[in-house]
Amino acid sequence: MNRGLYTAASAMSSSQVWLDTVANNLANASATGYKRDEVEFEESLLRELRSNGGNGKIVGDLQSGPLVSKITTSFERGSTMATGNGLDVAINTPTGMFAIETPTGTKYTRAGSFTLNSNRELVNQDGHRVLDQNLRPIRVSADGSVKISADGTVEANGTAAGQVGVFTGTFTKVGQNQFSARGRVSLQANSVLTPGALESSNVNVVSTMIEMVQVQRLFEMAQKSVQNHDETTSELIKTLNPN
Repeated sequence: MNRGLYTAASAMSSSQVWLDTVANNLANASATGYKRDEVEFEESLLRELRSNGGNGKIVGDLQSGPLVSKITTSFERGSTMATGNGLDVAINTPTGMFAIETPTGTKYTRAGSFTLNSNRELVNQDGHRVLDQNLRPIRVSADGSVKISADGTVEANGTAAGQVGVFTGTFTKVGQNQFSARGRVSLQANSVLTPGALESSNVNVVSTMIEMVQVQRLFEMAQKSVQNHDETTSELIKTLNPN
């Protein structure tokens, strides 16, 4: 009986992790360049139940319950949204990241919504400086309107100020729509960008909402199972100790 309780509790715990992941995806569905997270589960173990303290004949079997093995990030490319802003740019391939300078070191992102700060340096919406192909900040010294071309060149009145770097490697999500690199990164060869556009998140709002409802129902089923086990245990105790 206790084993059944542990199985249901394991299902509740795994469902909670799954629900938190789906809720976070839904909350970031409108974030530029956001990549959704996906939960992977281990296969449930099937345990044989034996009488006589585990030494007798087989009386049935019991699953150990679902276990979350890991949470992975899907790098599937989002759709391209035209903005007409000269400093907006989208990466055309599923691979590749922009490099930005943060207080905790160089981080990477797919969000290509850029602007100029008071020093006329190219920065993202959080104020972090965007880095060029040599991981250096890009400063626009020429006056006039600024735009980014399809090869990443930042221009002001026809004068090039630098080239936005697009890097490939193994990336791990660290929050705030940023990634850190595991190991070395390299420039993406022949990277093509779409100027005046942004990449949307790869979260499908409708399917994610349906997934959330399904996970909530699974959690409620596991919760009901725990309650049933608790009530059954209480009745058993009353039967064995009527006084």
